Amino acid sequence: MASRIPYSTHSTQSDLKAQINLFFPYYAYFFHYGQIKCPTPAISFFTHREEETRTVFDEVAERSTWCVTMCEKTAKLLPPNKTSIIKMFPDKQFYKEKIVIGVVGKSCPSGRKRLELLQEVQQIPGIEVRYTGGALLFNQMPQFYKELDYLLVTSNNEGGPMPVMEALAMGKPVIAPDVGFAWDFPVIKYDGTKEDLIRVVSGLVIDPNGWDKSAKELMEVIQKVCL
Repeated sequence: MASRIPYSTHSTQSDLKAQINLFFPYYAYFFHYGQIKCPTPAISFFTHREEETRTVFDEVAERSTWCVTMCEKTAKLLPPNKTSIIKMFPDKQFYKEKIVIGVVGKSCPSGRKRLELLQEVQQIPGIEVRYTGGALLFNQMPQFYKELDYLLVTSNNEGGPMPVMEALAMGKPVIAPDVGFAWDFPVIKYDGTKEDLIRVVSGLVIDPNGWDKSAKELMEVIQKVCL
């Protein structure tokens, strides 16, 4: 993050010559200043609050000029008038080009497979959809599952579907509506609507440019504190 903030440096020590100090994580503030307030404006980054260190958490929150955290649950423990939620993101080494979602089966005259949803999912940036269409042999299916990141069930009427069990048996997570026995297993649930399916699948894609957006949000906080 420091490399994305202009004119910033990072160190294990605070800098009294700096216009502002950012403490990451929050208890670095306490280690440096204890019961004394930091002489410069201070932004502190808060992770979680443990009961045994609750006092330090609360005291640093009170003394900090501004509080930053990565989630709403921690934000609720911080002063609402001086807290911002800024997301954290993985290092570039953890990203893959596409999240691969597979659908097993073939269309039915009744339309119960709802394969029209695949066009919606395929349009989500960062998602690749693979569909068997009933064209694979039974002994080819294990390889199909191996190449997936998730199995998707789109149908609204099933006795099973068996692909739920097959995918889980191969260690592949499943996204499914409340159909057949799907919700008897630990699947990622959606309510069956197109809108909710898009919400769920979109949430699987972690923005590869996320750090740049977070840096921009942090700069806005810095500018607010400096004014």
